[in-house]
Amino acid sequence: MTYRSYTTGCATCSELTTRKYAREHEGRCKQCVTGLASGKLCPDCRVNRLTSYQVRHHYHCDACTRDADPQGYINEVMGYDNYEPGF
Repeated sequence: MTYRSYTTGCATCSELTTRKYAREHEGRCKQCVTGLASGKLCPDCRVNRLTSYQVRHHYHCDACTRDADPQGYINEVMGYDNYEPGF
């Protein structure tokens, strides 16, 4: 828990980085400074950044998801895919 007092969010991608590194590099994390963010880009378009939640669950970016399944994306955003347990 004390480690969180030494971290801050990146100014570009909002990922955690150390306060010392952020001070030295205009508030950015190492991935944003070096450009080595290959694991954080969408695997389809290689343009849009993924959130940490999308990375953890192996999701694609919102734009690629909308393009691949527009109705499914609408259902998910509107909450229509929230089924009750037991069905």
